[in-house]
Amino acid sequence: SVRQDKGYIQINGSRKFKTPQELKAEVLKLLGYPMDLLTKQKSRIFRYTVYTPQESMNEIITEMDEEERLDTL
Repeated sequence: SVRQDKGYIQINGSRKFKTPQELKAEVLKLLGYPMDLLTKQKSRIFRYTVYTPQESMNEIITEMDEEERLDTL
């Protein structure tokens, strides 16, 4: 079986241990997203903001000039 344990988020040197749901809420709050995304099963906005697909990251690193790369990241 798969189980998600508590994790932590560190902001300004302060480490806060939270449940997976609390961590997602904290990240949404930091990014300024509406909290209703918290209840959606699969949020594309959350996924592509927090988790960049490997191929996209490779393209950002290898094919963009420095200024374009910094703007993208």
